[in-house]
Amino acid sequence: AGPGSEAARMYAMYTKCNPYASVYMIFPTESAGAKATGTITFATTAATNGTARVFVGYEFVDVAITVGDTATTIAANVVTAINAKTSWPVTATSALGVVTITAKQKGLRGNWLRYNVTMYGNGISTTVTPTTPTNMSGGTTADSWAAALATIKPDRYYYIISADYGGQSATGLAALVTQVNLQA
Repeated sequence: AGPGSEAARMYAMYTKCNPYASVYMIFPTESAGAKATGTITFATTAATNGTARVFVGYEFVDVAITVGDTATTIAANVVTAINAKTSWPVTATSALGVVTITAKQKGLRGNWLRYNVTMYGNGISTTVTPTTPTNMSGGTTADSWAAALATIKPDRYYYIISADYGGQSATGLAALVTQVNLQA
């Protein structure tokens, strides 16, 4: 559960609401599938100074653009800024003005990560896509919940929180609901 993992991000959000709670975590077996990816494409050399505001989910980072910066330079600076955000659920690489962001964890849930860029600066002339929130894609295969559910079955927990937003693993979520109902 390293920086930027779903577990670390869930823990941070939960403890903002309840910093005094005891939290126990157990992890389903990670998907054997692929990580989701997305691309941000910059085009044209900057004619004036400006800023690229890069969003991943609800978080953003501002990247300064200087007159004369090429699309390749801007993309490289965006990569540096994204990778400095170690708590983010993605990493980034770039080539020839195209930034590829990759989910830190494998599986279907990465397809629910959204990203976009907003450019600021009059006359900057550098263009970017996407400018509207766009889902990452290419994440495949659900996690396996069997071992985690077997481990917690004999114990009682006040809350059981799943990272399975969006219903990406109907089988896993159904197994959790069944177990909770049987134990209740």
